[in-house]
Amino acid sequence: MLRPPSILSLALLAAAPVLGQEFLAKILLEDGTPMQANPLILPNPADACQIINSFSNGNVVYRTRAALNDPQRDYCPVMIRLAGYQKTDVILRDGKTVVLKRVNSGGGATVSAATLDAPKPAVKAYEAGVARMNKQQWAEAQQKFEAAVAIYPKYAPAWSDLGEVLNQQGKPQEARAAFERARTTDAQFLKPYLELAKLNLMENRPQDAIDVSTAALEKTPSPLPILHFYAAFGHFNLRRWELAERAARQAIELDANHQVPRAHHLLARILLTKGDRPGAAEQFRLYLEHWPKAPDAAEVKRSIADLGSGSPRR
Repeated sequence: MLRPPSILSLALLAAAPVLGQEFLAKILLEDGTPMQANPLILPNPADACQIINSFSNGNVVYRTRAALNDPQRDYCPVMIRLAGYQKTDVILRDGKTVVLKRVNSGGGATVSAATLDAPKPAVKAYEAGVARMNKQQWAEAQQKFEAAVAIYPKYAPAWSDLGEVLNQQGKPQEARAAFERARTTDAQFLKPYLELAKLNLMENRPQDAIDVSTAALEKTPSPLPILHFYAAFGHFNLRRWELAERAARQAIELDANHQVPRAHHLLARILLTKGDRPGAAEQFRLYLEHWPKAPDAAEVKRSIADLGSGSPRR
């Protein structure tokens, strides 16, 4: 479902080489209505894609940028933030819809209660930092978030976002300290738990990822699929197959909008350790069904063929 080039996108194309195509996804609110305000949509810098524009009818136009070897590449991993709704890590795909969930009314908040007491100068610095995050101006965003927490040390969202921009600049230890500060400042604020779990997995600290995910799950009445996925990944790396399978299945069961398709891929790998080849093949198929243009799609298709033929790949 390709969108014809808009005036804005044509201007951008004239200013830079054409590296990919333009695609259209949609963002809806939990009640099924389109978003009425522009959210912060921040692409993962490791996946070269670009947000062109977002509209009040929920449409989001984006362009993949590093697609010379795959001109049909339509996936764009992003982080979405909108006031009053949960921060969402999701993969935009052409013609697909993302649903934003409201912030929980009690326990395990995705918005810190401490924000209500933040003085105006701290709020102004924080909002300036968020604006620079949106432009991927990491160093400038860091300065603004540091100013916000200097004014108001209990500003948990500013500590958490400071951790994100530090991590984006290749400073994982400083990022970890900021996430921990956010967590200790407001123990009910979920975002730093999510970021710490992800960081722990990236640094090959599976038990720490499990511990942080479990702590977060205990704080929210509405468990997030991504938390179960992080826990499953941690158990998998520790070769705790039964615990990994249970957590992966919980992630899949809760993921009504298929925003964590990698849970199917992980479950397939877990089932292979148990010798369940038909079950693994089915999970690989579901993975491709929900993410047909996954970067490892060709390899997964070969795995499905091998599992169906009865001869394992070597």
